[in-house]
Amino acid sequence: MVRDYEEVSELLDRIVEDLLAACDISRPPVNPKKIAHKLGIVYSEADLAGRRGQSYRRRGRQHVEVHHPDRAERKNFALAHEIMELELKKVLEDPRECHRWANLGASFLLMPTPWFREECLRSNFDLAELKNAFSTASWEVVALRTLSFSESLITIVDEGRVTRRKSSYPYHISKELSNEEWQVVEEVLRTERAEKQHFPSCEVTGYPVFEKQHRRVILRTTFDL
Repeated sequence: MVRDYEEVSELLDRIVEDLLAACDISRPPVNPKKIAHKLGIVYSEADLAGRRGQSYRRRGRQHVEVHHPDRAERKNFALAHEIMELELKKVLEDPRECHRWANLGASFLLMPTPWFREECLRSNFDLAELKNAFSTASWEVVALRTLSFSESLITIVDEGRVTRRKSSYPYHISKELSNEEWQVVEEVLRTERAEKQHFPSCEVTGYPVFEKQHRRVILRTTFDL
């Protein structure tokens, strides 16, 4: 039985490495449809009524369906999730454990650890550059993946409201935005451009992720200790 995050991460890295080699993918971005095709998976889209994706066997073939109305990045993540869950079932006995780790596996597949680590260091954790390199993953998934490679705080702000806040610091972080962070959010919303500001206690970078009538800002905050 897999017991901890480190063991799972090593397993996911091995699975991803094997999949990339089998599909002759040697650099990002990773297209999960190419992997599905190589594995003989029949890919399709349908209205899944609240579900992102599902997999099933029909007439001896493995099928994966994803939710048709979703954005391209969500479809990619759903397909990557189903691929990794199928691969995990080959090595883990408990199907609940496979499902549990499949979301993490999807991030690993779309952003393979060695490539993502290298790009993080090259770009100094610039989320815009990382999103450009790993274009099949969403802004949010890219931002959250950086937490595995540096101590920082990622915050998702939708229409001026905090909807997600996750830290890799080994101590408690307030769920509320600081005045400095709100200042950056307001500047990004005003200018519709990325904004980086240095403060005495922290550095805050905000990125606009605007779609039609929805305005999202993603913050990356690091603290000067």
